[in-house]
Amino acid sequence: MLTIITCMIFMTAWAQKFTEKDLQGKWKLVTYSTVNASLDIATGKATVTETGKSLGSAMEPRIKADIEVYAENLKIAYLEIEGNNFMQVLFDIVKAGPFTIKDKDNYQVLDAKFDDGTKGLIAFTIKDEKLYLTYMGNGKTYIYERQN
Repeated sequence: MLTIITCMIFMTAWAQKFTEKDLQGKWKLVTYSTVNASLDIATGKATVTETGKSLGSAMEPRIKADIEVYAENLKIAYLEIEGNNFMQVLFDIVKAGPFTIKDKDNYQVLDAKFDDGTKGLIAFTIKDEKLYLTYMGNGKTYIYERQN
């Protein structure tokens, strides 16, 4: 289900190509999503996805509770892009390093090499003035709004 949702988000952006310039600045996290739930950072409330619901109604409260635990810590989360340098701050995790923009499987991706020695392919698009980042491999999606 997450694959379908991700595809729908990115389908509208396939024709539009974004550049490094479009990504510049500081972005505030507004939504965090996993395969099972989506978390509104401002309210701290979670919504269980269709995939999460398929695990049974008894699991829904647990799924919501598990992701809502992160809400308070994620209120300070942000992404900052200067030139081709990427820094994502999520409470106690920082992913930073240079990136290049590439096309992969009909997506635009950030091909990042992080300071901790890891690498990441992060599908991205900008829609309705929000930046959507989806880590390919784990399906986590981070939705940001630009800060002034």
